[in-house]
Amino acid sequence: MLACELKSLCADVGLQRMLTAIELKIEVFDQLRRAMRMAEVGAGAGLNSGGADRWPWARSKRPSSDSATRSPPD
Repeated sequence: MLACELKSLCADVGLQRMLTAIELKIEVFDQLRRAMRMAEVGAGAGLNSGGADRWPWARSKRPSSDSATRSPPD
């Protein structure tokens, strides 16, 4: 039963075209992320990352107890 449904999905030419288009868009987006140095592939936080792991000055702008001692970015 499931095998028959999977075979029909694998044979669906329209689905294969859509998957190819999606894979191309993924490649282009990954190139964009690398070029912009944002949300690197394999990084944990994805697009929600503020980049604080790479750039300390990118930490949240919320006031903290040590904000008076932190120096501004160069």
